Amino acid sequence: MRVLLLLACAGCSTVLGIDDLSGPLAGDAAGDSSLTPPDGPVVPPGGILIRGTVLTGTLDGVAGATVELVDQPEGIPNATTVSGGDGAFELVIDAMGNQFDGAALQASSPSTLVTLAYFRQPLSPDVSFSDARLQLFEDGSLAKLAAMCGLPEGPFKSAFLVFTVDAQGVAIPNTPFSTSPSATFCAEQGPTTSTGSSGVAFTFELPPGPVSVSSGSQIRSGRSEISTVTEVSLITSMGP
Repeated sequence: MRVLLLLACAGCSTVLGIDDLSGPLAGDAAGDSSLTPPDGPVVPPGGILIRGTVLTGTLDGVAGATVELVDQPEGIPNATTVSGGDGAFELVIDAMGNQFDGAALQASSPSTLVTLAYFRQPLSPDVSFSDARLQLFEDGSLAKLAAMCGLPEGPFKSAFLVFTVDAQGVAIPNTPFSTSPSATFCAEQGPTTSTGSSGVAFTFELPPGPVSVSSGSQIRSGRSEISTVTEVSLITSMGP
């Protein structure tokens, strides 16, 4: 899973050390019937396992970060863990056979903004996810990106990201979208209502509260919180 705040630019392969726009859970694994990886945690029947890494904006591991699966819009944690010395974490959700739709993976540490990432599809029991990546950003990093796009960075508003991806998690460029409530989004071409060449658009102007992102018949809902980086992705093409 990529949780990133990015402004791509012509001739640049990276911004703030980020060069991959594969979208959230692009590396998710197929279901594992045992859900007990070698030397890993035991997941109860009907449970969910998420393994991944908490990273800085320059892709260094973040030790001691709190990682939670939270219901939205209530923000109630269903499971909590702490990342290890290299930023790696394993989160076991005792789902008891229940499906989670609209839940978000949340990461935080004392010195960074909170990151919320929404899954491309509902979380289902007996399916494991490997390679979930949550990127945390310092306030200074966000200010740089806001300045590059000429967008304000209000202290009581959140950074909000939109990805457009296909069913395999590959970014789809230049995809029209709309949000409710409406906001001024930006991509590498400037203010926009379409994702850029990397399938990404972002804003700093959304107030806290529910947010719906629509692209054609695809609609995904998230929740914008104060001082968070919130990502929502839309599958705009189901592919062959």
